[in-house]
Amino acid sequence: MRRSLLYIAILLLLAACDNISCPLNNTVECKYKFCTISGESFTLGDTLTVTIAGRDSVILNRLVNKNSMSLPVSYYAPADTLVLTFTDTQGDQAQDTIWMEKTSTPHFDDPSCPIHVWHTITDVRYTRNLIDSLVILNTAINYDGLENIQIRFIAD
Repeated sequence: MRRSLLYIAILLLLAACDNISCPLNNTVECKYKFCTISGESFTLGDTLTVTIAGRDSVILNRLVNKNSMSLPVSYYAPADTLVLTFTDTQGDQAQDTIWMEKTSTPHFDDPSCPIHVWHTITDVRYTRNLIDSLVILNTAINYDGLENIQIRFIAD
């Protein structure tokens, strides 16, 4: 009887160890940092809403008093088009659009873990209403948490 319980306990431990190889922080997002023209960190005072161009999809709703944002990336589309709508305290709005071209590659950590899609930024274009420039800091979009793109604003 004890021997049977020991075998069952060992089997349960081995089955439980299968998930250890899967990382806990496995969300693939592009991290944007808000900066001044000179590259210093900038806290956004206006309210920011981000939508996907051509769709009725809000992916970030009413962000305020933050200096960065992390946004999901489409799995296999060659480019993502983001519409950034800034609303000030008087209700006035301004919009900028970011076009991010990328390649996508399936990534496996372990056969027992779910598949993830990692991306490599190949080009970025943008409108210049409130955005002065975009600086690509890290082309690899995965779940390492590093900043990918700095958004440098025209006015503080």
